[in-house]
Amino acid sequence: MSGVNRCMNGNCVFSWALWLLILLILVLAVDGVADDAPGWIVSCRIVEVEEIAVREMELLDSLGYECGVLWIPDWPSLGSYEGWMVYVGPVDSRDEAEQVSFGLLWRFPDARGTFVDEYPSSCGCAPAPDTMNDLTGLFPPTQDFMHSVALPGSWEVSMEVLGHDSLDEWDRSVHISQRLPGWKIEEWEDIYLGTVEVRAVREGAQINAQLFERECRYLRDAAEALGTGVFEETGKYILLHRLPDPGERNGDTDFWAVLSGDSIEYGYRCRSFYGEMPYSWRSIPAEARESLLPLAFDSDEGAIDILYNRLTMDEVYDRESMDDFSYGIEYMDGWELDVYRDYRDIAIREVHRCGGSGDPDTAPIVDRFRIYSNSGEILWWHPLYGEYLPYRELLAFKDLNVPNMSK
Repeated sequence: MSGVNRCMNGNCVFSWALWLLILLILVLAVDGVADDAPGWIVSCRIVEVEEIAVREMELLDSLGYECGVLWIPDWPSLGSYEGWMVYVGPVDSRDEAEQVSFGLLWRFPDARGTFVDEYPSSCGCAPAPDTMNDLTGLFPPTQDFMHSVALPGSWEVSMEVLGHDSLDEWDRSVHISQRLPGWKIEEWEDIYLGTVEVRAVREGAQINAQLFERECRYLRDAAEALGTGVFEETGKYILLHRLPDPGERNGDTDFWAVLSGDSIEYGYRCRSFYGEMPYSWRSIPAEARESLLPLAFDSDEGAIDILYNRLTMDEVYDRESMDDFSYGIEYMDGWELDVYRDYRDIAIREVHRCGGSGDPDTAPIVDRFRIYSNSGEILWWHPLYGEYLPYRELLAFKDLNVPNMSK
């Protein structure tokens, strides 16, 4: 009996030791998971292939984010879906996860704050914005693009009616300022007609260069679809101009993106509604027209020089005739001389001297052109159609070679 008892006691000791070992392993395993639990992160993308997840993580790493990849079934709080999660973090709180997600929406439209833990639970937060095309990740060149969705009040929206109180309501403009996480957006509106100018600026973000390249690709594609060109300097700025069309509500508009140092600016300008200048344009302050876009010229003489050089290069007229022409500013828009314009209208006229073949009291028109100050883009006034057309139409009209006019 004593032998049996000893065996039983030995088995009992062995059993207890085994249970203690199993318990110790479980405790260590739980502790290990808890130590490795990311906590609050920003889930950027979920994919089924690990190699794709790693490539996305490498992109985030190149943009300066602390990031990683995890296997979803390893974390009960995420559910049982078998896939790889690409994430940014960890971060300290739900609020920080929400803020970080704002800056990722342009690249990861499903980005959202997520709490990762070893316990079965579900805790997440989606970023607030669903307009501004998710924080200027993309501004499509379409009419009224700023007003597709109302702006949440949490975006610190402020509005100010400009101009003296003695002015009629329709002679006053409205300044709307929005401060979003990472962005400052300034908008100026005509009370009745809508948006005149918008500028969105983000400073010091490491993803600005990537965002700028994405904007450039989109605007090039949009320009091709619209049948117009873009003016750009690689790595610095790009500008798409929708040509004037009196029959279109927003008939003369610009969309641009500028990368300056570590800052990016995206802008929109509407010069006319149904061919008419916004009533309040003169009451809009000068800062509404300030931009990071470089100027091709800032004077009448500068505009004339650009036109003269282009006409000379393309041999539109013979050189002797060009020296006998006069070049002057003659606006065709019908607006007062003191209103703001970001273009010059230039008239080329014949000069008849005394003793010559022409009447010295007349100066017949040769051609008319419009030149935009930001791009140096040249439009030609078609004498039969009575409207401004792309410069290439002049060359086709005169049966000359048509160059690529995009910069």
